[in-house]
Amino acid sequence: MTESKRVLVIGATGYLGRFVTRELKQQGYFLKKGRDEFDQPISKVILVLLLLVSIAQLSVTLFIMHEVM
Repeated sequence: MTESKRVLVIGATGYLGRFVTRELKQQGYFLKKGRDEFDQPISKVILVLLLLVSIAQLSVTLFIMHEVM
């Protein structure tokens, strides 16, 4: 029995995601779409945390840009 490589793809149906998923499938990866995976409660918590980190990074970047100008 061969062990399959598993990948979670978020945005698999988007413009770039279609190309990425096609290539991953050809390389033998087992794909799971982000929408399917994020129906789990813990996954929603992780998604919110990632969103908060992104907002914090944007805030720091804007602050630095404001200080430089």
